[in-house]
Amino acid sequence: KYKFVNTNHEIADLVKIKKRKFEFFIDCGNPPSNNFAKYYQAGCLSFELIANKQKVICNSGYGKHLSSKLLSISKSTAAQSTLYINDTSSCVFEKNQTINKVYGNSLIYKHRVIKKNYTEDKNFYSIIASHNGYEKKFGYIHSRSIKISKKEDKIFGEDEIKKTKNYSNPSNYFIRFHVYPNNKIVKTMAGNSVLISLPNGDGWSLLSETNNFEIEKNIFLGNKNKIINNETVSISGNVSKEIIVIKWEIEKVS
Repeated sequence: KYKFVNTNHEIADLVKIKKRKFEFFIDCGNPPSNNFAKYYQAGCLSFELIANKQKVICNSGYGKHLSSKLLSISKSTAAQSTLYINDTSSCVFEKNQTINKVYGNSLIYKHRVIKKNYTEDKNFYSIIASHNGYEKKFGYIHSRSIKISKKEDKIFGEDEIKKTKNYSNPSNYFIRFHVYPNNKIVKTMAGNSVLISLPNGDGWSLLSETNNFEIEKNIFLGNKNKIINNETVSISGNVSKEIIVIKWEIEKVS
């Protein structure tokens, strides 16, 4: 268990908000040096949500016990609950096995966190962070803003991608919300909300005022003995404007 003894809820670049039976974690850190990159996953600005000791939103787990291919997949940004562009990770991993054997698993390109701020008032815990992992290749900065209500089990999320350089190549963004195995998902008729039912009877809603959701088949790699089939909720769109803002909310409804 992490122990947060400082006033800003942060340790080792992981920010944690805990209230009653609600826990929220978000990765706001830079990648490690190559000496410590062996187990690194490119999950900058990804988050996990736990309520009543049940995981609601998670990442896809770590596939080191399953196969080298699944290990590689589990390190990708697409395997984390965050935004990515054109199926590209925020860090680029060395794929040459000879180099990795000699020097250890290394990163060819590393993102850098360029903004990170935690505040709170009587109503909200607030976190905002940005990284440049897609600036060199696509010309965009990714920022994620999170506001967590102190009075309700409710999260207000906003992802922004902002152009800093001009590139002519067409791009698409994706945001994934990986749902923990055994949680049930139903998309509403409107398309911009999803209901998540937990095995303990709790219910959560995922809503977006700017985008529709898709539900996709997925795999969970957090069990070292087998691959577990599950589902993920996703948002996607074209990267075609100077600034693109995607707003979403997660709320306990039962």
